[in-house]
Amino acid sequence: MSAQAEVMVSPTSTKSRNPLFIGIAVTGFAGLPAASVLYILSVYNTMITPIVMVIASAAAMGVIIGLIARFTLPRREAAIRWLVALFGLSIGMTFLGWLSSGSLGLDLIDRSTPEPDLLGLIRFVGSAAVAWVAIRAWGEKSSAGSRPRSRVRKGAKARGASLKVKKPRSTKQRGRRKWTKVRLKTKVEHRCPYCLEAVKTRDPRGVVKCSTCKTLHHADCWGMTGTCQVPHHNS
Repeated sequence: MSAQAEVMVSPTSTKSRNPLFIGIAVTGFAGLPAASVLYILSVYNTMITPIVMVIASAAAMGVIIGLIARFTLPRREAAIRWLVALFGLSIGMTFLGWLSSGSLGLDLIDRSTPEPDLLGLIRFVGSAAVAWVAIRAWGEKSSAGSRPRSRVRKGAKARGASLKVKKPRSTKQRGRRKWTKVRLKTKVEHRCPYCLEAVKTRDPRGVVKCSTCKTLHHADCWGMTGTCQVPHHNS
């Protein structure tokens, strides 16, 4: 019987992908307590001006809803998170506008004038921009660098078959030593100790060998000094 085995490597994911409706429900519900907290802070505020409070409440709503959409949908695309955050912002900003009678948030309930709430729309757009920054900030680690997980898929005839892994052959063999012959080839180069140029065996300038140290000299160099230029002969 023949057996076949195929090894497939797939990266492990450290985060699970939550259902989309859970992120929508949590983000939409989170707008209500966030609006309530921001309204209470505006009521008991005695330190900052009303215009700064309006800007701060819109920015804080964007940060809160953006982070909630980000962490409740960890494996979703940024565009989907932002759309969910817009849903939560529409609920939170509308509830905040109803609590503050239109001074904060988006005034869509119990309006005294039929004109559109332009200021509320500007606050909503600013809050949506802050939510986008909260979703995209602090880049997440990709799962490409996670440790791979090996998965073995066996063929139809692979009953009881095991996957054999061949080990690389060792370059060292026990009990045997392979000797390598090394041959050294040497080439002697003679140089005249007077002119320091090479002296060939059949040099056209002539060759004179010292009888004591066997050093080769050019004949014309030897003729200029009349003696060996190696210090042992002069001492």
